[in-house]
Amino acid sequence: MKSIKINGYSSPCNSSPYIKHKLYDIRFPNGYVFETKSLTEIKAFLNKTNKLLNQVLTDANFYYSILFTEYRNIWFYMDANFQNHAALKNLISSVDVKLDKSVELCQNMNGNYNAFNYLENGIDDLIKGFELIAKIHYKKSNMPDHHRAKAHIQNLKSLNNKIEKFPISILPTSK
Repeated sequence: MKSIKINGYSSPCNSSPYIKHKLYDIRFPNGYVFETKSLTEIKAFLNKTNKLLNQVLTDANFYYSILFTEYRNIWFYMDANFQNHAALKNLISSVDVKLDKSVELCQNMNGNYNAFNYLENGIDDLIKGFELIAKIHYKKSNMPDHHRAKAHIQNLKSLNNKIEKFPISILPTSK
């Protein structure tokens, strides 16, 4: 089964005179650095991060399938001169590539960056795709489908927020 499994962390350098170099650390594309003396804590944090990324990936894939279905449903509205047709096809193709790359490139040297970057960019393209779908439904006075596309956009923005607000989205909340 496809999944994101980042595993990039730096091991401590015990011979260094700097205390900071004697810690394990994980670096993320938003600038956040998780540091600890414990390998167990590093692995636990990676597991939580991977769980979040895979939840977001699963939801993004769900919305990708909806976007493709919506595209096929409105395909008859679009003739050769319809400018949004090519843009929508390109966005669908781009989402496919970006979701694949978030999985395929997550374990290489820049895996932490790749997983977050491609997943976030894929969701951004999903949002753009649903914005085009909503626009088409609006032009055709199909308000129920227009509003449904707008609801998908809001859900995708919330999903993207989980990535943008990382690590807040996985840290325990205080009671």
